[in-house]
Amino acid sequence: MLTPNLIINFVGSGSIATHLSNALHKAGYLVPQIISNNIEEAKELADKIGIATCTNNLGELLPCDVVILAVPDSQIEIVSKELSEILSKKYFNPIVVHCSGGTSINALDSNSRKGVFWPLQTFTKVKEVYFDDVPIFIEGDTECVAILKLMGQSICKEIHEIDSEKRLILHTGAVYASNFTNYMLTIADQIASKAGFDYNIYMPLFNEVVEKLEYLHPIDAQTGPSKRHDLNTVKLQLELMEKFFPQYSFLYKELSQLIDAKYQL
Repeated sequence: MLTPNLIINFVGSGSIATHLSNALHKAGYLVPQIISNNIEEAKELADKIGIATCTNNLGELLPCDVVILAVPDSQIEIVSKELSEILSKKYFNPIVVHCSGGTSINALDSNSRKGVFWPLQTFTKVKEVYFDDVPIFIEGDTECVAILKLMGQSICKEIHEIDSEKRLILHTGAVYASNFTNYMLTIADQIASKAGFDYNIYMPLFNEVVEKLEYLHPIDAQTGPSKRHDLNTVKLQLELMEKFFPQYSFLYKELSQLIDAKYQL
């Protein structure tokens, strides 16, 4: 079973299904079927991978070794239960895997052979993702982990076996590192618009921040008025936020205070 000819079907056709199915297909695994409520999206993904089969009916699941549930977190338990009932009437018994960072392995039906395969990365359909440097976190019993490790090693260099609690911790940190950071840029875009610019004016700055983190710990890379304890600049900027963007002024104030406290002399 542990061969590049492992058969992997996907339930879901969104961003993570698109990138992960494509990566595994390129690595030599068979990805013969995409199942999704959005049949047009499923057809688009099937065409991209170069396979013939897609459906919006979970009951039409084809024989496979692994089923990856690339569905919203809120749907994992629901889809897993439905899939378990379907598999009870099939002659094959695949490992059922979800790829969520914030969802416990216990969300998968207890009757299933189950596991977790979570790539710690942000996924958007329009942006290509190269998995080489993406860490992947796996969970399951001995057999499942062996198979998931093989899959992971075929597309990336860094595989970690951790439990659901540690994965939730890492996922929470990822929200700060990625999701909140991106949202801050949407705020920066609105602020820049007051001066006739958009967020692109900040991209050299943002890129420098990211590049510095290749060799500096974030604590050592911090700059800005709060870190310097420049209270006058902080006061002026807070007044500006309260005048033009009162909905975000509390964020400026709280973050400034946290940074100031972190770097007290």
